[in-house]
Amino acid sequence: MVKLTIIELLFLALPFAIFFGYRAFLVHHRKVDGASFSPVPYHKLFVIGGVLALAVFFILALSNEKITDGKYVPAHVKDGQLIPGGFVPREEEKKEIP
Repeated sequence: MVKLTIIELLFLALPFAIFFGYRAFLVHHRKVDGASFSPVPYHKLFVIGGVLALAVFFILALSNEKITDGKYVPAHVKDGQLIPGGFVPREEEKKEIP
């Protein structure tokens, strides 16, 4: 339980860490380059990267046929044997459920 909580907190903190790292990068380059520094390409690259990441997440979520085409059957005990859980096709779901 503690491990899951730590993982969730890390995923919650990840966008904030990326933002603060990006802001530190901009502030550092503004100090070094002075008035000649323009953050415009960095903003565009940051937004394009975020849009591409979201697109990949949606493509992966919609293209995974194994999960969307089947039904999950949890692990169960049958005749003293442990039957592992997993995904079964929809037409076979009544055979696998105890």
